[in-house]
Amino acid sequence: MTEATEYLRRIGHAGPVRADSDTLAALHRAHLATVPYENLGIQLGRVPALTRDALFRRVVEERHGGFCFELNGAFGLLLRELGFSVRLVRAAVNRLRDGESAWGNHLALLVGTERGPMLADVGFGDGFLAPAGDTRELTDVDEFAAVLADEFGLPPLPPADLATLWRRAGEQQAAWNAAQRFRPSELR
Repeated sequence: MTEATEYLRRIGHAGPVRADSDTLAALHRAHLATVPYENLGIQLGRVPALTRDALFRRVVEERHGGFCFELNGAFGLLLRELGFSVRLVRAAVNRLRDGESAWGNHLALLVGTERGPMLADVGFGDGFLAPAGDTRELTDVDEFAAVLADEFGLPPLPPADLATLWRRAGEQQAAWNAAQRFRPSELR
């Protein structure tokens, strides 16, 4: 059994496996439903191994969850093995609060699909259920939208080379807020 087959079994995905946006969305949902976000080790000062073997062992063989670097790292390896083009992107969560020191405190994935690049993030705690695309169309029901150009009347956030993941906030989901920012620069 290949590692990809074991990983797909771990997340309960039995559907088609193609390197397209529909498969990416199905894998993203399956991963979120079966692999928990957990950061207790980090809170206790433990530094996890982030090698290919360590990520596979933790998420697939030991059936543990992890934090963004573990979950998105492992998910990115799976996607690459399935034929997706994947870029690891350095991201920042709480940058407006924490300033420049927040850079690199989060890892996300920029995945190439037939619909263009999509932001996949299975390690964002209370994150989004499906990959977010630069769709150029925000609807009243969207909770997340990755906007690579500040359009739609949303406030511009400098610097301009950053992509912004916008999230609707509050019970009425009336206002868009910057949930995370990232530089689409490849880490490896």
